[in-house]
Amino acid sequence: MAASASAGPSMPVLSIPSDQAKAVAELAKLARPSTAGSLQGDSLAAHAPEALARFRKALDGLDDKAATDLVALIWIGRGDFTLSEWDKARTAAKDIAKVRLAGYIEGIPLVSDYLLQGLYQVGAMPKT
Repeated sequence: MAASASAGPSMPVLSIPSDQAKAVAELAKLARPSTAGSLQGDSLAAHAPEALARFRKALDGLDDKAATDLVALIWIGRGDFTLSEWDKARTAAKDIAKVRLAGYIEGIPLVSDYLLQGLYQVGAMPKT
């Protein structure tokens, strides 16, 4: 009997609801105007103080598992890890999520795009 071909990596179960991750992505987009967000090295801290405060509050409200998954989703969306490396991405994200989540995420140019791409890759949202 021949072995069947793998259908690809299974979709991970997220500790952060996809709607909550999408809201974080939207807040990140509001905190960085689209024209500035495309500049390399641009950080969220330089833009829209009110939106940035809302973004930080949303991150502060995440528990450790949700924060870990948020970082892993960003990395998957940016291409640092593949979907099949989800567990490895989560393991690597744990230290960042516990210690310096907001500062780390604020410094990532295009973080909103990466997060949305990560959600798409794990099957949590349709590609737009």
